[in-house]
Amino acid sequence: MRSARGRLSRTRRYSQITRIAIKHGLGPYLRGRGDRLEDRPGKVRLARSLREALDDGGVTFVKLGQILSTRSDLLPAEFVDEAVAGPGRPHAVGAD
Repeated sequence: MRSARGRLSRTRRYSQITRIAIKHGLGPYLRGRGDRLEDRPGKVRLARSLREALDDGGVTFVKLGQILSTRSDLLPAEFVDEAVAGPGRPHAVGAD
């Protein structure tokens, strides 16, 4: 019985994550059929969609986005820039 409840809970969460990705236009990328973007505006749009999806995913996904934003060796500059400058991110406060 406990195993069935755990599976049901995981299935619901996977479904929720999939809905969030689709809501932000990332559905084709889940199936490995997303566009290969060569132009900067396309990459910026995709980076914004990814950041918004991570924000909607909850605390764990927000933290994942923050960690990935520090890895410029893994992500293109457009993705790092969006993660750093996106809404809801802490900004440095200057001294008065």
